[in-house]
Amino acid sequence: MRVVLLNGSRMNSRETAHETLRRRFGFPDYYGKNLDALYDLLSCEDRLTLILLFNTYQLNQLQDNYGKALIQTISEAAAFNHRLRLVTIRKMPLRFRQKQRDVDKQ
Repeated sequence: MRVVLLNGSRMNSRETAHETLRRRFGFPDYYGKNLDALYDLLSCEDRLTLILLFNTYQLNQLQDNYGKALIQTISEAAAFNHRLRLVTIRKMPLRFRQKQRDVDKQ
């Protein structure tokens, strides 16, 4: 099983959110960096994938409710694709912060 760690506090704009998603999921260069493209790629994911989305409270602060729409899109893709599991966590536990810093360096 592949585990994808996403830190909502690092996705502070639409552009950084989609760039983070592209890197973490390994999306191809043609990824359109919008919610429709995100749904399309996630709904076709063929690997068993656990998505851990931390700091959703900060992601929800994006303008125009984009953070909420982003979480909803991932949630809908996970509901459609039985190989995806989404776990949202309002705030990142302290013990995971160092691991996240190590992942962010990659």
